Amino acid sequence: MDSLLSVLQKVNGFYYLASPYTRHKDGLEVAFLEAAKATAYLVKNGICVYSPIVHTHPLAIHGGIDPTDCQFWLDYDKPMMRAACGL
Repeated sequence: MDSLLSVLQKVNGFYYLASPYTRHKDGLEVAFLEAAKATAYLVKNGICVYSPIVHTHPLAIHGGIDPTDCQFWLDYDKPMMRAACGL
C-alpha cells in the first residue's frame, strides 16, 4: 500500500474518488460515512482527492436536493470527472 501511496502522491492534480451510493446495501448514510473515511485516509496521506459523495451528500440532505437523482448529480459532477487526473 505504501508504494501505491507514493505513486499517487507524485501526481500533479487530483483524483476523482468514485464509490457506491444510490444502491449501497446499507443505505445512503453508510455510503457517505465510508466515502468520508476513505477520503480522509487519502488526504491524510498526501493524496489530493475529490469525492462526490463526501462533497455533495450534505448538500443534498441539507439543501433539499434529491440525493438519488442520478442525472442531476451526473451533470453536476461531469466537470470534476473531466478535470481529474484519474479515477
